[in-house]
Amino acid sequence: MQEVIIIPKKEYEADRKEFADFKKEVSLWMENMGDDIKGNDAAAKFISVSVSTLISIRNNAKYGIVYRNEGTTVVYSRRSLVGYKKARKN
Repeated sequence: MQEVIIIPKKEYEADRKEFADFKKEVSLWMENMGDDIKGNDAAAKFISVSVSTLISIRNNAKYGIVYRNEGTTVVYSRRSLVGYKKARKN
């Protein structure tokens, strides 16, 4: 049997605001991370698409996915992938 806990409205609103602030902070932190994501598999997993979809997205200039080849490895800009995820949500 589930237990029901009643939270006062002021406490609920304060918790909700605190969570929203935390979410913004994490989002900004993720945007400002300078590292790259190495490999198609890792990048596809990061933006929750298949590798073939990722490749078609990166080849389409309108999405602005920044990547470079380092030998046989493809390296993606985390910032551009985060930007793609945000644009996809909207």
